[in-house]
Amino acid sequence: MAKVKDQALETKGEVKGRVKGGAKVFGFVVGAAQLALAAYAGSDLVKRPESQINGPKALWAGALALNWVGPTAYLLVGRKESFDRVKGFVDGLQKRA
Repeated sequence: MAKVKDQALETKGEVKGRVKGGAKVFGFVVGAAQLALAAYAGSDLVKRPESQINGPKALWAGALALNWVGPTAYLLVGRKESFDRVKGFVDGLQKRA
C-alpha cells in the first residue's frame, strides 16, 4: 500500500524527503554566507599579529569551526580593536539605562 502511495506522489513531483526549489536556494544562500563569513574571519586571523588578538590564535582558529558563532565571536570580541568598539557601545548603553 505504501509503495502505491509513494508512486502516486512521485508522479505529482512530491516525493517525501526531497527539498523544494525555494528551500534549496535559501539553504544554498545561507550556507554560502556562512562559508564567506568563516573565510573572512579566517583570513583576518591569519594576517593579524597575535598582539592584536584577545587570546591565543589557536583558540580562535578552533572557534571558527563553530558555524555562525565562532566567526562572529572572533570578529566582535577576538580582535582588540573590535572589542574596544563593542565595549564602548555597551558602556554607552549602560550609561543611558
